[in-house]
Order: sequence, then C-alpha cells, then structure tokens
Amino acid sequence: MFKQKKKMLSIDQMIQGEKWIAKTIQSGVNLSGDMYAVCDQLRLHIIEKTLRGGIEGILKAPEVKGYNGTIIIDPSSSQSKFPMTHEVVHYLKDVGINKVVTGKYERVAKGRKKDAHEQYIDYITAAILMPWKSIAADIDSFEFGMDEIAFLKKCAVKYGQDITDVFNSSLWRRFLEVKAIRNHPELANT
Repeated sequence: MFKQKKKMLSIDQMIQGEKWIAKTIQSGVNLSGDMYAVCDQLRLHIIEKTLRGGIEGILKAPEVKGYNGTIIIDPSSSQSKFPMTHEVVHYLKDVGINKVVTGKYERVAKGRKKDAHEQYIDYITAAILMPWKSIAADIDSFEFGMDEIAFLKKCAVKYGQDITDVFNSSLWRRFLEVKAIRNHPELANT
C-alpha cells in the first residue's frame, strides 16, 4: 500500500515546508487551530463570495481599514478548510506577518495546472491540515490484510478530507509524502 503514483515535490522541498510550519507555529501563529481565529490574529478579513473560473479562494489587498488583507472564499468550497488555509499560507509565505497585502493570490480548483510555487503552497497547506506526525502514526497503524479503502475513508473523515475518490485525493498524496520524509533526520525536532 501507499505506492507513489503522482509526481511529488523533492524531499528537500518537503523538509523545508515541514520546518517552515514548525518555525511559524513557534513564532506564535497557531496553524493547527481554527483558521478563522488565525485570520483574526493576522488581521485578515474574510468574505464569502461566489468566484468564477475554477477559483476557490483569493488573498488580496485589504477592503476594510485596519486589516492586512482580504481573503475571499467561494461558498461552495467554504466547507473545505483547504482554500482558506491555502490563502493564509500565501499571506505568511509571500507577504509576511504584520505586513499589508499589495498583490493578489488565487487558489484554483483541484486538477488545474499550477506553477511550482503554487504546488509548494499546496504542500504546506496539506501539511498543516494533515500533520506529518499524525499521518506517520496512521501509516504505522495500518496492518497487512486491512481493508485499504475503509482505512483511507476513516482517515479522510479524521482529517476532514473528501472521501469520494481516496486514491486520487489530497489525503492519498499526503500519505505518499509522509512515507517519503517520515524518517528524515531533519524532522526529528519538529
């Protein structure tokens, strides 16, 4: 089980992403908590608005005085934590804490072509929502002979992921990524 079928980031890129998450959490940003609370902490205004062209989320300059930026989330994707978390990661990585957004960052729907930076932001987003230590523990709990699909569906529910096609999902990809990095010495202290 857990054989690689998709192209992943390099091991170095994945390790950098995991270390960045740990450093960001150490700096006082609770990435493992509620993203609405994180947005409040970072002074990011959230708007739900129908978006077109396969766009699920946007980070842009603030529309309301006193905020560092505005995140627009399509209501059809608001049940998923991924688009909002993705835009928060853009803010932290591309803008910086306590800085005001001047550009525009868009989260396109799954399956759309993305550049290398967007793929890296997606990696970090998935890593926040499905922490490597937790996924590693799930991998360790899998035993030969278990029903793979039932196991993956149980994990999908645990992490709030789509369960309709578990072998073509963020969860499956995350299992492959964690399998590749879990014993890396640089992760020992994260």
